[in-house]
Amino acid sequence: MRVIVTGIWEHETDIERNDAAAVGPMAKPDSELLAKDCVKLQLDALSSNNNPRVDHGLEVLYNFANAEGTLAGDSLPSYFGYAADLYHFGHFALKFKTRYQKILNLKGYEILSCEEFLDPNQNTLRARVFVKVFEHDNNSSLWEFMLSKKVRGLNDPCWLTDSLLRKN
Repeated sequence: MRVIVTGIWEHETDIERNDAAAVGPMAKPDSELLAKDCVKLQLDALSSNNNPRVDHGLEVLYNFANAEGTLAGDSLPSYFGYAADLYHFGHFALKFKTRYQKILNLKGYEILSCEEFLDPNQNTLRARVFVKVFEHDNNSSLWEFMLSKKVRGLNDPCWLTDSLLRKN
């Protein structure tokens, strides 16, 4: 859907509308998925970020993101390696596009390892997944996904991404 905006601006502005709220992403967290499968779904979505619509791949990553922090409000999520407010998709997408541009529409990837462990400090099942990403400029990079098994809403616990960090 294309929307033409007029009024307070000097010129007509053409905006491409993303109706993500109406249909949602094609891949979502599910209690039946393994941590490794969650990472694969996210990377597959990133490999064709703008299919079936603009930024669909980022919508999938945002849907898997543990973007809530703590219920007490004393911490923000650290998805990008530092505390940041990710309370809506626009904040997440902008941060991702400015920091992780090279893995948008990635060429391919290889899962190098997946380790699940119990975090005794939080009494939470966690997973660390290392991935080699093949970029379109024929370079590759190493990435670490940190995930936690969390309850979201009324659903059974599922794997959510706590952070995605470039390691080289």
